[in-house]
Parts: sequence; structure tokens; C-alpha cells
Amino acid sequence: MAVARRSPITPSVLAWASAEDGRSREDLARALRVDLAELDGWVSGDRTPTAGQVSDLASTLHRSRAFFFLPEPPARGSMPDGFRHPPGATHDVQPRVLLQARRAKRVQQAVAVTVADDERPDVPSVTRAHTSPESAARQARAWLEVPDGIQFDGEYEALRGWRALLETAGILVFELQLGEDAVRGFAGWDDRAPMIVMNQSRVQPPVRLFTIGHELGHLMLREATACLEPSGAQLFVDTRTERWCEEFAAALLMPAAEVRGLMRAEHIGPGDAGIDQVKLIAHRFGVSNRAAALRLIDLDFARDGLYGAVLGIFKPAVRTSGTPHNPPTHRMRVRQYGVGAVTNLLQSLPVSDALSVLRLTVDDVRKMADEVPGVPAL
Repeated sequence: MAVARRSPITPSVLAWASAEDGRSREDLARALRVDLAELDGWVSGDRTPTAGQVSDLASTLHRSRAFFFLPEPPARGSMPDGFRHPPGATHDVQPRVLLQARRAKRVQQAVAVTVADDERPDVPSVTRAHTSPESAARQARAWLEVPDGIQFDGEYEALRGWRALLETAGILVFELQLGEDAVRGFAGWDDRAPMIVMNQSRVQPPVRLFTIGHELGHLMLREATACLEPSGAQLFVDTRTERWCEEFAAALLMPAAEVRGLMRAEHIGPGDAGIDQVKLIAHRFGVSNRAAALRLIDLDFARDGLYGAVLGIFKPAVRTSGTPHNPPTHRMRVRQYGVGAVTNLLQSLPVSDALSVLRLTVDDVRKMADEVPGVPAL
């Protein structure tokens, strides 16, 4: 009877990969269809997996087979700092979300390699202790060169417009399927390729737009963190930093001067704003009704009770699918990572490296080249 060939993987590398995966040791053992004692033996080095079991590890943990034979674990984690335990979280982020975070960071790191010293984005740096959200928002709008009175034709155009402004300024903006009841988005600071990721899973454009503003606040604070998906009466996780970023996003997207001008035109005084004014602000700036209500309250045009009224009247819209019509891979990558990042990697990296980072095939890139200017036809 043939004896299964054993493969001497590096135990510390397996321990690192399983920790990055986020599943409990028991759940991971079930996914691998082995006893917990067997898996623990691989991690401790007391046992050695078979060649077939190494293939199972690679598939389950989304790593290459060769990864498990590295002499030591990677020096850095493969997720943005602070991602595993978001502010206010009572449990670890789900493994499927951690996988998306790892993939996003891998793209970010690949883009950073292509950015020269003199091309690094000059993202304004502020501190919460010394800079108010209003002041930081004014700095951000000046840096992004946002035209005064800028308007978009609908909420989707507003989302695309702000994403384009940030990408032009050198910030990566990714739109990923992070699942329901997960995180609404996260930021990852890198001085060559700062990154914002927003959750697309059944999340309407106004909420995603507010997430972009919120995460830009984290980047200006030079933080990397995950922000929980709001639920119930919450728009944000109630910590001082999260509150600061929430106020920053409101000021960025709904400048005080423009809101005051609209209220003057409506003959609205302090505390007089109601549902009609919420609708006006939401439509004008492409934000959610909740965000509009909070902004009116913050600027003293409405009383605190308006927010509760908005919650009772406007139920959050839910998309029936986070991926309409299941687009082909080449279109999905452009949607996820943006034209600029995808084109940059395909133009700057060796073909095999770019395909690996973007999880594309040569055929995918050829289809993309037919639709997207600047993509090299391999």
C-alpha cells in the first residue's frame, strides 16, 4: 500500500496565514476536512501535511502552495492596520471580508511600487486635536480643486464624480463586495498610494458617497481603520474619531456656505428646517436623507427631532443585488479597482505580476483592451 508523501511546510508560516484568514482553528479544520488535533500538529510542527493537504491549505487560505514553504512569515500583515477589530465591533470581521481586504491591500502595494518619489499625492495632514472637521473639509476641497457649486445629475453621477476627483488626486478608490452587516468601508494609508475602499453589497450610492468622505477623513488623520456598517438609528460608530470623520464627510460633501445659501433661498431660519429641506439637501448634494438631516442639525437649521423623523419616514433602500447582471471578470476589475489603477498596473508591471495581482487572464485583458483606452493589448 502506497504511503502518502509528506510535505515539510513551515509551521510559523501556516500560523501566520491562519491568523490572517480570521477563522477559528475549529472552523479552519472543518474547512480542511481534518481533525483539529491534526491542524494543531501542523501549526506546532509536530505533524506534517501530505502533498494533497498542502493543496487544500492553498485553496482554503487563498495562498499559493509555494507560500507555505517560505522560511519565515511575511514581515508585514496582508490587511490594512486596525482592520480586524473595527471601532465599536463586538466580533471579528468575517473571513470573506478579510480576503477582500487582503486583495485590496495587494493591489495598493503593487500600485505604490509604480509611483515615483515626486509623484506622491500631497494629501493634507491634520490632527483631530488641532483641526475642526469644517476646517479640514475646506482644506480637502481646496486640495481636490472641487469647483464651487459643483452639481451632479443624480446620485450615481455624484458618486462617480467624487471618485474621479479623488483618483485624479492620487487616491485609490475601490468598490468591493464586503457583504451585508459587515463594514461600510475602510482606509489604508500609504504615502504613495493611499486607499479608500467602500462596500458595494446592497449599499445605495448616497451611502457609498458618504463612506468616501468619511474614509478620506481617516486618510487625512493618517489612520488605517475599518468602519462598521451602520445599523438601526446609527449613521456612524460613536467614538470621537468616528464622529470627527462623520462631521468631516458632511462638511466635505455639503459645504456650510452652500447649505446656508439654500436655506436663505427657502426662507428657513434657525430650527425651522423640516422634511422638505432634508429632501432638498439630499437631492442637491447626492447624499442620503439621514446625512442631510444631520447636516441641517449641525448647522442649527433643524432641531434634533428631525433626525428621528427622517428615520421614521425614509427607510433605507436596499439593492436586490450587489452585482447586477454578474458582469464578466474584466469589467468587474475595472469597477472594483478603477480604470486608473488597473491601467497603471497593466502598463507598469511585468505581465505575469499584473495578471496575478489583478486576478486576470490574458483573455480578460484582451477583452478589457477592446473597451478601455490605455489598456495594453497582450
